[in-house]
Amino acid sequence: MHSIQLSIVIPTYQSERTVERAILSALSIKSDAVEVIVVNDGSLDGTHRILDRLAAQDSRLIIISQNNSGRSAARNKGVEVASGKWIMFLDSDDYLIESAFPYVLERCENSDSPLVVFGMIANGGQCRLVESEHDTGRSFMMPASYLVKRMIEEYSFDYIKESWRYEINAAWARLYRRDLLLSLIVKSEGFLGPFPLNLRFSEDRLFNIAYLRLLEQQSVEFMPVDLYYWNYEGSQTCGSLHDDDASSIVVFNNIVLHMVEMGIINFDESNYLIAREVISQFQRLAKLAKGFESTLVREYTKLFCHSDYTRAVRSVPSHSYCCSLFWTIVGWFIGHGFAHSIFIVCKLAFYTKKTLRIAN
Repeated sequence: MHSIQLSIVIPTYQSERTVERAILSALSIKSDAVEVIVVNDGSLDGTHRILDRLAAQDSRLIIISQNNSGRSAARNKGVEVASGKWIMFLDSDDYLIESAFPYVLERCENSDSPLVVFGMIANGGQCRLVESEHDTGRSFMMPASYLVKRMIEEYSFDYIKESWRYEINAAWARLYRRDLLLSLIVKSEGFLGPFPLNLRFSEDRLFNIAYLRLLEQQSVEFMPVDLYYWNYEGSQTCGSLHDDDASSIVVFNNIVLHMVEMGIINFDESNYLIAREVISQFQRLAKLAKGFESTLVREYTKLFCHSDYTRAVRSVPSHSYCCSLFWTIVGWFIGHGFAHSIFIVCKLAFYTKKTLRIAN
């Protein structure tokens, strides 16, 4: 009987088109020390039939079903039932890259770090601009305390060697120690389970910040090997707007303020996080919204003018939430309460840019 070294947790909802690919990529790690836990979060399509079929073919696959509660709740359930020393998260519309598996298994056996971060590749808007170098397998270390400070205060990740390889805010493409995840749940009195609940966006970022703060002076290991394929174009979260999206900003704000109360972050750091979320959600709305006056647009732009959010945007340097002059100017307008006006300007700018591109 092999002891489990690695538990791969896959939350899934309405993923009949992609979940089989994700699961099979995880099961392609040919080791009895690996278990794959799929949490079916109330899917109403054919997802459950695919899961049942695959589970009958490989005893390492564990299927958990629950009522629809969101991705964070599904991941939290996976952590609860996992038995591995390490836990890896995989989204059901993405997949793992087989050439990296020997490095994953080796790090599970030998890494002394409480967090091992692997590289990724992606499509669409997240496709990296730098050609991938050959995987070297030579890792490097960075103090967790330094990493989390820069994550909060900086928009870019230029302080990380070959930063284009990594998606720093994500929870996937990395190994977490299960005992530390459970410790995070206990220390937060269940508020972080370990993922915060009821967020559509940025739950990974808040989870990672809390986990890194738990590590204190320990070091994070970066492995320059591409393990993860991020299907950004096919993402149910990133690629489309939903009626309840705007309310996620309120939930995010409340969670961040509770993290201040728990001593995970301080008040100044909360302003960085809130400002970044406001600008990020504004960018997403401007790029995806079809017009100027939908109910969702009005709800969003009203929230963007809330005093807590405008204060946060005004109080932090623009390099903490953007990397261009255009978005610095947009941030100034949002911080001074002109979200709807600058939203119209952004839509017109995007439309003009698109028209010129088509014309050329």
